[in-house]
Amino acid sequence: MAAAYVIIPGKCKHPARPSPWGEEHDFAMSRENEDESSTSPPAQAVTETPPPARIPRDFQRTGFVRPPDKFSAAVFVLFFAAVMLLQFRSGAYMCMVGGDSDEPSHYVTGLMVRDYIASGMTAPPMEYAENYYLHYPKVGLGQWPPFFYVIQAAWTLLFSPSRLSVMLLMAVIGALLVTTTCSVIRREFSAAFGVAAGLFMLSLPLIQHQTEAIMADLLVALLVFLAALSFGRYLDSERWQDSVWFGIWASLALLTKGSAIVLAIIPPLSLLLSRRWRLALRWSFWLSALVVLVVCSPWYLLVPGARHETVTPYGGLGFKEPRLLLAPLHLYAQGIVPLLLAAHGLFEAVRWRLGPGNGRWVAALSLLLGLIFLPAVMSVAAEERYLISGVSVLLMFMAISLAWLTARLSGRLKSAVAILPAVACFAYSVHQVVPGVCRGYGELAQVLLSKPELRDSVMLVSSDPVGEGVLVAEVAVRENRPGHIVLRASKLLASVSWMGGSYQLLFHTPAEVMQQLERIPISILVMDRSPTNQFSHNRLLWEVLRAYPGRWERIGFAGPNEGSGKMLEAYRLRGSEGRPRATIRLDLRRSLGRYIER
Repeated sequence: MAAAYVIIPGKCKHPARPSPWGEEHDFAMSRENEDESSTSPPAQAVTETPPPARIPRDFQRTGFVRPPDKFSAAVFVLFFAAVMLLQFRSGAYMCMVGGDSDEPSHYVTGLMVRDYIASGMTAPPMEYAENYYLHYPKVGLGQWPPFFYVIQAAWTLLFSPSRLSVMLLMAVIGALLVTTTCSVIRREFSAAFGVAAGLFMLSLPLIQHQTEAIMADLLVALLVFLAALSFGRYLDSERWQDSVWFGIWASLALLTKGSAIVLAIIPPLSLLLSRRWRLALRWSFWLSALVVLVVCSPWYLLVPGARHETVTPYGGLGFKEPRLLLAPLHLYAQGIVPLLLAAHGLFEAVRWRLGPGNGRWVAALSLLLGLIFLPAVMSVAAEERYLISGVSVLLMFMAISLAWLTARLSGRLKSAVAILPAVACFAYSVHQVVPGVCRGYGELAQVLLSKPELRDSVMLVSSDPVGEGVLVAEVAVRENRPGHIVLRASKLLASVSWMGGSYQLLFHTPAEVMQQLERIPISILVMDRSPTNQFSHNRLLWEVLRAYPGRWERIGFAGPNEGSGKMLEAYRLRGSEGRPRATIRLDLRRSLGRYIER
């Protein structure tokens, strides 16, 4: 994992371009060079040599991210500790506090891949996945590609599948993203600028929220950034190896999440911005596309649901001009000052002409424009978290602005101007972190699993989409899998799409619901008294409890939890012990095109 941010260094064919910081900085660098030459021996002063470049020495270095050195290792440890501090402050080690309905699905899917590998992979993959989904119906493999779950499975096989362990994996991924950003800015400017950028990155609410949850977006951001850097390197070197690296990173990003499709815009837009159309005639330019097609086509063409058929009806393709403002508005929510600094740095970079030798800036600008353009053509990519891939790019442009503003300062003063505000921002953001509220599902799951008479029984949970998924995940991680069958009321008693639309009740009276619960039978019923849980099937279940009070016994509860407004209650169906389980039929026509029965 620690080597995931390494990009193979190489030499650049093109000379460095003029500085993006304006004439004043060029004059300052010229004066510095004159001072250095005035102290040289007379014999060297009369030699005919070209004048030194008027740009910082860091801009004359080749390569973007060198193999890890002691500095890179040190800042990785620093940023890893910083992410752990944020996670601890938010309470992420205790329970799922992110509040995203996708988080339990990512967690359970990673558990499934881990358990399948641990079982020796003897069963057919589809058969194993369907049986796993029957027990823990929050498996999202197919809805999302597999790479994140492969990483999660490898980690949990080495360490533990506990939430604490997986959160440490998220800390590693977050630290790698921040370290990569730091390394790029360090190579271009200075170590102080790089560390400051990393600390400021961890101060942004957008990044902090993702470090507190088990989500794939952090890994996508890391892979997308590495892909953009690789293509920028290809623009400078025109080496086929750099094109292959772009294809590799892009393939891994696309096999993590479909939002990485934004990378498709980088090659054509980079050629447009740099006016280097001749590269399109080189076979090496198309090599990356060949890598992506070979690696990703089997997944996206053959796996049911891989092309997001279940969510495209709620957005799909189609250009909508107002959505061009979504990305700037999301970035504005992170703070007006960083947005203004990034805008100024972008202006200076454009003045720099984005020509040969500056491929990294061309690719970075292309990625940023792609992230702005993507929500306008894909409604499902309009959420704030899809902009994480552009945060590193914004910090690169912010570094240009800061270098321009501090061009006349001495080295130490310049470092202090960069580091001190970043440290203050991070400290303030840590102080402002509001601990998340544990909903009590973990405690209730532990109570239910401690009862031997309910071993491997069938549970039914009725809550909002987040609550149902959290209980499924809490039961799964606490037992030998597969064990209990944890059914979701929103899937058993109703028909609803992945995005929560097309809701339709399958049963309409308490008697019909009670008949279905006894047929299976449902031994444990978990109810959520939250005022936000006003689904029709939830009201029907409460009517069942009132209509058949002698059949149900309350065996546990959790809450009310401060801040969550929830009261969880668990009921046992009397007389269900020892009865054989009937066939359970789940409607997966929207994802698999058929029902599954077990």
